[in-house]
Amino acid sequence: MSRPVQVTFDAHDPWALSSFWRDVLGYLHLGPPGVELTEGADVREAWNGFLERVGVPEDERNSRSAIEDPEGHGPRFFFQRVPEDKVAKNRVHLDVRAAPGLEGTSEWRRWNPNATVWSRWARPRCVASIPRPRWRPASS
Repeated sequence: MSRPVQVTFDAHDPWALSSFWRDVLGYLHLGPPGVELTEGADVREAWNGFLERVGVPEDERNSRSAIEDPEGHGPRFFFQRVPEDKVAKNRVHLDVRAAPGLEGTSEWRRWNPNATVWSRWARPRCVASIPRPRWRPASS
């Protein structure tokens, strides 16, 4: 029997990183508990208002974020703020497979203009790079 999983990311800016993966995967930021969102409503504003009402300090309101598959098939993605910089190679990473209709560089460049496209095989393999605002190059 399979079990549902959640994939957790450490991040300096959970909302920004979750928004990137939301756009890549076609996932959604869900609204806060008990809050009905109208179409086109700003989910982040809804969360900020909810967190203010329940007494979460302003500097803690971007300490976590989550996105979910709107069809309920894929795993939930959770993003948590951590103070430390990345110091080692990622041991786990996500590879997004290009599906029919998404194989061209134009679709990948829509998500990230700096995406790298590898054409080692018959069909291009696209790799999207994630912006890291606090990234520092390794010392030589």
